[in-house]
Amino acid sequence: MGIFARVARAGVIAAVVGCAPKPAPAVHWGYTGRSDPGHWAELAPENAACGRGRFQSPIDLHAVARRLARPLRFDYRPDRLRIVNNGHTVQVDHQAGSTLTIAGRTYTLAQYHIHSPSEHTVDGRRFALELHLVHRHVSGDLAVVGVLIDEGSERGAEGEAIARVWDHLPAHAGEVFTGDESVNPGVLLPTSLEHYQYHGSLTTPPCSENVDWSVLVRPVLMSAEHIAEFRRLYRANARPIQARPDWCLLAAPHDPQLRDRLNREI
Repeated sequence: MGIFARVARAGVIAAVVGCAPKPAPAVHWGYTGRSDPGHWAELAPENAACGRGRFQSPIDLHAVARRLARPLRFDYRPDRLRIVNNGHTVQVDHQAGSTLTIAGRTYTLAQYHIHSPSEHTVDGRRFALELHLVHRHVSGDLAVVGVLIDEGSERGAEGEAIARVWDHLPAHAGEVFTGDESVNPGVLLPTSLEHYQYHGSLTTPPCSENVDWSVLVRPVLMSAEHIAEFRRLYRANARPIQARPDWCLLAAPHDPQLRDRLNREI
């Protein structure tokens, strides 16, 4: 091949490479405008469940989900703080091997984060904030514990843990705080572990329906100052309530005995 032919061929290859389509940017989702929860299903194919799912969360909680709840067994351990502002909320990563066991299935705590206002409601009542403790099973299924938060006076170890986290909230999306201070997430739970329970989904895209939800009945208290401090970062990062018929509240696919019990009681 002559030099001019080689140069011409190289030019064609360069042109083809230069015209190759660029990878599509990551689809942004949020809570306002064209990226709000009503549009999540349209933003990406993997978000289809956000619009067509049958077991979507959050829901309005009531007596059915409370009287059929299975016991929760927590084995929580302290972990050094790693706090991430991920652009949707503030999240505390957890790597200490803390676990939650429900009906013989053990899940490992991965992270916990906050929504404002609460995503779940109780008989129509919404709370100031909601803490979600996200646990993962080896199968990939999730168990999320929701802790409702009311305004009030913080107490004891619970108040100290809240202050320790809130003292280091990253102010901007993408910022991460890591420190030597430790927090045991168990102190963020109320003294009573009575809870509502149902099978549902992630409350953010892709809205996957592989979540066992346990929302504790008794709220914890947080000062008005700490609530306002979080809301300065994220005033409204809660998905609206999703309509759910009573019969599917506890239809966990891995728990046929629970489904049978539900059918008998409703």
